[in-house]
Amino acid sequence: MLGGLDFVMSNQLKRVIVSLIVIVAAIYTYHNVSNMADDSYPKYIFLFIGDGMGSAQIQMVSDYLGTIEHPDTIKPEKLSFLKFPSTGLATNYDMMSYIPDSASSGSAIASGKKIPTGSINYAKDKTFQTIAEKLYQKKHYKVGIISSVNINHTTPADFYAHQVSRKNDYDIGIELIKSQFDFFAGGGFRGEYGIDGTKESLNQLVKKAGYSVYEVGNESICKDRGKRKQILLSKKQDSQGALPYIMDDKEQLGALKGFVKQGISCLKTNHEQGFFLMVEGGKIDWACHQNDTATCIQEILGLNEAVEEAVQFYNKHKKETLILVTADHETGGLSLGYSATGYSLYLEHLNNQKISYEQFYNQYVTKYRKENTDFQEVLSDVEELFGITTNSNKQQELGIHSVLTYSQLKALEGAYIETLQIGTQKQSHMTEKEYTMHGKNDPFISQILRILANKSGVNWSTNGHSGVCVPVFAIGNGQELFDGYYDNTDICKKLEKLTGI
Repeated sequence: MLGGLDFVMSNQLKRVIVSLIVIVAAIYTYHNVSNMADDSYPKYIFLFIGDGMGSAQIQMVSDYLGTIEHPDTIKPEKLSFLKFPSTGLATNYDMMSYIPDSASSGSAIASGKKIPTGSINYAKDKTFQTIAEKLYQKKHYKVGIISSVNINHTTPADFYAHQVSRKNDYDIGIELIKSQFDFFAGGGFRGEYGIDGTKESLNQLVKKAGYSVYEVGNESICKDRGKRKQILLSKKQDSQGALPYIMDDKEQLGALKGFVKQGISCLKTNHEQGFFLMVEGGKIDWACHQNDTATCIQEILGLNEAVEEAVQFYNKHKKETLILVTADHETGGLSLGYSATGYSLYLEHLNNQKISYEQFYNQYVTKYRKENTDFQEVLSDVEELFGITTNSNKQQELGIHSVLTYSQLKALEGAYIETLQIGTQKQSHMTEKEYTMHGKNDPFISQILRILANKSGVNWSTNGHSGVCVPVFAIGNGQELFDGYYDNTDICKKLEKLTGI
């Protein structure tokens, strides 16, 4: 009888213990869930997109810095984000092609949806909310959008617009206003007055909507920070309204960094819910479309400066911050290695370039065409501005591969004649050979840049995009989710998981 009582009491004790364990576990789980917004969510999210910045471009910059800083040894210098602890690789095909454009690939990152080429968060008569919109509306995060190109250009628009065509610049500008995001910075509005030039200025409309609009250099100006929504437009703009290339204006090296610093100040002040800040290095893509190797390097260095600003913030808020660095796609089909230079790179030659494709075209090539300048006279400018020469006595000054071979000289002369006679053309007006050689770019400048790249040991395969995977670098709260191999749509999904949307 006593043994039976012991058995009953033993079972009852077990039930009590199990019940207590369940209760404690439930309380622990409830406590964790109820405090996720404070303890588990990344409160401050930075997303950097190097438009067109593939793995080869990143490695080239690292090797270039190593070559300049350690000329007597092989020692690449890592960019700040190459030191991040988590690294992934993302596929980026879209609904129509294995080779995406910035509209579809940026939309995939922003909304987690596959989109047709040329559309922004729009597919099959449906629109899709972006991670920025969801954080703004559901979690009350402040949101900032920064770019080195126009603030209503494709990649910035990927985070607030929903358009069947990326070319709807004015409508994208209207959606920027309707987003009511807190902070925008970059180049001016594209299509400010609409396609026919008769609509009300987007600059005026944003002011009517309550935005403070400033034209700024690299200085910090946020006097009313935290009180009003802001748009910062660069005082210096190129012919398309984007920021000038760093190659042509060294002050631009700190432009994105300055915008990030300003964005942090404005988004964090008097706001405890957190923020989401997207930063695009848009002119990386433009330089790669032109196969302008040296200019591409400078633009990536500018993006790296901006990342370093975010890292400084992270160091003060490690448990609350997540920084991601990625690309929407690769541009140019860049490879490190060229048959004529064997197993060596000579990236120091790129230091001889003093001007971007764009500025050389605007300041020199237009004059050559107008005045029908003699080729020998033009070669003097090429030597001064790009460091390639016909004078073998300049080899020690300009570098071991600086002297033009006979075939390179003839190719350059042929391209110059084509520039004088025809110039840039639409693809439909070109032969397959012409389009393969220089795309819609100027034939002469394209040949200069091709020769300089090849002499440096690198090569470009296209003036368009390629379909290779893009890298993803992460540091901070939730970084481990971004390790591995996944699709670009998963970047958005991982952010949604982290923030509990």
